[in-house]
Amino acid sequence: MVAYLKSVGVVREKVIIIGPPPVDEDAWTEEMQRQGKIMSKTLEETAKYAHACQEASTEMGIDYVDLYNSMIKTVPEVETCTAFLSDGLHLSRKGSKFLFSLLWPVIDKKTSQLPQIFPRWDEVDYVNPETCFPAASSPNSYDANCV
Repeated sequence: MVAYLKSVGVVREKVIIIGPPPVDEDAWTEEMQRQGKIMSKTLEETAKYAHACQEASTEMGIDYVDLYNSMIKTVPEVETCTAFLSDGLHLSRKGSKFLFSLLWPVIDKKTSQLPQIFPRWDEVDYVNPETCFPAASSPNSYDANCV
């Protein structure tokens, strides 16, 4: 996947690898049975995949969010990870919020030094908003006094 991203012009510094969450085998087995499918994930295999993701990110110098180990450390008994998973595999609302808490610092680090191109919402003249946005000929400037 990283090779593909590079091939379409995405630089390494913009890539973040997110490892998988731990799987709740009982809940996922139940979901697979409900769908008439066979069990396709195990906690052991997921741990191996998470480790491989971490190794790959280290080798490539890419930021990594270790969702698997972070969840395991947050809730020592894997069974209690069920609150983070909607069906034993996919993130629930709580799991998504947990991922966000891990991902945001990485995104902030990558973006905090970017220049502000557009005005803040409270700087926009709501009567004449077009006066506050950059002209097509000058995409890196705007009237900071537009309010």
